[in-house]
Amino acid sequence: MDYYLHLGDGARDFDALQSFILLPYPRALLFGVKGNCDWTGEMFPEELQLHIGAANVMMTHGHRYGVKQGYDVIDTASARAGCTVTLFGHTHRPLVEQRSTLLINPGSARDDRLALLTVHDDGRAEGEIL
Repeated sequence: MDYYLHLGDGARDFDALQSFILLPYPRALLFGVKGNCDWTGEMFPEELQLHIGAANVMMTHGHRYGVKQGYDVIDTASARAGCTVTLFGHTHRPLVEQRSTLLINPGSARDDRLALLTVHDDGRAEGEIL
């Protein structure tokens, strides 16, 4: 595992559990964004763009893009920012869908869900709900 990425709501828990999260992969990098329920998540930005291998990835909670009403706005914004992968949460519904970008929502960790993002050397990205 190269990265652990948190998509908001529970940012303080993610921050507090970093040493536990890193036990199996101590060299992994951790990044997180705050969600609409992270009132005290000052340590996390609302949005991040990362280069993961050859892929440009946008991370956001999704509430500012109206993801409960649809995915067109977030997909368009991410593509305009030069991203090929869009990671978001907020709906608590797992999703892997290729549009202009690869949209991935892991669903809710409370429901024992997470997503695996694999980025190949050529920049091709794949998502899987686990």
